Amino acid sequence: PIFLVLFLFVCACAMRLLNDNPLHLYLLLGILTGSAWLAKSSTTPFLILFLGFSIVRWLLSLSLGDKVPWHLRAPGWRPRRFLSGLLICLAAYFAIISPRLVYAHKTWGSAFYNLPSFWFWADDWETCVNKYADCRKVRLATLPIEEQPTMQGYFHRHDLGDALVRLRNGARV
Repeated sequence: PIFLVLFLFVCACAMRLLNDNPLHLYLLLGILTGSAWLAKSSTTPFLILFLGFSIVRWLLSLSLGDKVPWHLRAPGWRPRRFLSGLLICLAAYFAIISPRLVYAHKTWGSAFYNLPSFWFWADDWETCVNKYADCRKVRLATLPIEEQPTMQGYFHRHDLGDALVRLRNGARV
């Protein structure tokens, strides 16, 4: 629930920044995105997409100036603020997530280690608790492929039909 609320604010802030880009909103986006990332790392693709769209807008503004097509114009958006805003956003984002990255690197040997991402591929909760409490590469290498909590391991145990049933049942719940 915390992630969903924060992600809603991330989306609203990002939409506003595509139309008007005051520097304080870049700071807010960095703080919100970093906080949402701590709840669930799914904000990373969204942040990458936002940065991609912003860079395209910035490049169009630099190359076309006032000749930007009408549907891409945003009267309040200033190309000069983009680079400093981007730096502010990324600084706030990494300031918030860096303690988690350092902790994960010290504890598990990988800064982006995230145990729940392995649990996604388990067949049930008991398997997660009993077998997948440690999913470091060293530990996974000791498991046969069909027991590993990975996409490859899942599809060794199940076929596409099983995956679609699981997806349907999960969507219903």
